[in-house]
Amino acid sequence: MSEENEKFHASMFRPIDCSDKTLNAFAKIVLANGEVPAENLQRGIPTAEMLFFCSIGRKLVGVSCARFQNTSFHKLLFDRAGVPQMYNPFSVEICWLSVLPKYQGKGAWSAIYEIRRKYLKDRPAHGITRVENKRVADVARYGYQQVGEPFKLDNEDHFIRLVVKDHDPVFNPSKRLRYC
Repeated sequence: MSEENEKFHASMFRPIDCSDKTLNAFAKIVLANGEVPAENLQRGIPTAEMLFFCSIGRKLVGVSCARFQNTSFHKLLFDRAGVPQMYNPFSVEICWLSVLPKYQGKGAWSAIYEIRRKYLKDRPAHGITRVENKRVADVARYGYQQVGEPFKLDNEDHFIRLVVKDHDPVFNPSKRLRYC
C-alpha cells in the first residue's frame, strides 16, 4: 500500500514507557521546527505527563505533549499576557506540536488533536504559540481561545500568545472542579 493511501494513526505513551529510540524520534521531529531549544526539550520530555504520536504506516510524522510546567514559568505566562487571575495551578500545558512538512495539512494534526482531546477530557489546558504562526491561528476550532495580549518572553525574539481551554475567567480553588 502506498503512503498516500495509508491513514494516520495516533497513539499516546508516558515517557517512561517509551524506548530511547522513540524518545529520540519524538525530539527529532520537534527540533525540526526550530522553535524549542534542544536543552529545554531534552530536560522536558522525561517529565511530560503524556506524549502523543502520529504515524503513517511505521513512519512517525507528528508529535505533541501534555505536561505540567515549572510553576513560576506557568504563572509568568499568565502575568505577561495580562490575565494573572486566570492562572490555574492544575492547568496542563499543551506543547511541542510538530508535524513533518510533507504531512502538514493532511490530517496528522487532527489525529493528534483527537487522541489528546479524549485523554484530557475537560481538564484545563493552555499553550503558547507564535503570533505569526498561521498554521495554528484558528484555535477556536479546537476549543481554545486566546486570552490576554501577545507578549515576548525574555529569551524570545517573537511575540507569543497564550491560549486556553476549559479555564475559568478567574481561577477559584473553592469550586472543587475535577482537574485530573
